[in-house]
Amino acid sequence: MENDSQLKKEKWSWLNHKPDNMININCSEEDNFFKWWCIIMTPIIKLTPREIDLMACLLKQRFELSKKIPDATLIDSLLMNHDTRQKILDECKISLEHFYVLMSNLRNKGIITESGIRSELIPQISKDNNGYCQLLFLFKDSFIK
Repeated sequence: MENDSQLKKEKWSWLNHKPDNMININCSEEDNFFKWWCIIMTPIIKLTPREIDLMACLLKQRFELSKKIPDATLIDSLLMNHDTRQKILDECKISLEHFYVLMSNLRNKGIITESGIRSELIPQISKDNNGYCQLLFLFKDSFIK
């Protein structure tokens, strides 16, 4: 049986490893970025095409709010307010009823919680990264050592 220090060492050993493969996705507009983000996450969180559209729109609105508001809790509460919801309905071209159905689906999948969008599903975008946002998938094959 491994001790705690061995487990900690193994858990963070990926930091010493450079990526084996890299795919570059060029996005010309913010909408495309958030849609691509959701499309790439789809195999993991199982989104339908309409859920992708809604999720991309939610992420875009959240990003716009984050440009003006530094507090993530406040951003999440504003994201679900009436004015923001109306922007999302207009942008996604869906009815309020359809919006509620899609939001219910996202809640049932654990994508949206009481506190907002699950944090690991929110892209970390900053001006310091020269327009790049990285998403890291770690695959560990237990048969290869």
